[in-house]
Amino acid sequence: MVIPLSHTASGDQGRIVWIASDPRQKHRLMNQGFLPEETVTCEWKLPKGLLCFYRVGGTTIALRRKTANEIFVELLKKSGLPH
Repeated sequence: MVIPLSHTASGDQGRIVWIASDPRQKHRLMNQGFLPEETVTCEWKLPKGLLCFYRVGGTTIALRRKTANEIFVELLKKSGLPH
C-alpha cells in the first residue's frame, strides 16, 4: 500500500516510491536523502504531528507535515503504535 509519509506512525518503515513536490523542493529533499527506493523510518512525531522526525540514509531529518505529505512510501513495516 502506498501512503503519504505523513501518515506513518513512530516505528513505521517504508520504501520511497515518489516525491510529488515542486522541482525546487524535490531537489532539496533528494539532497537530504529522500530518494526513490530508499528506506525511511518514522522515528517520532511531536504532538499534533506538525513536525516529524524521519531516519533516512543514516540521518534523522525533521520535516513539517506539509512536506511529508508530498513524499509517498510503500509501507514495509507497521509498528502498531498510534499515529
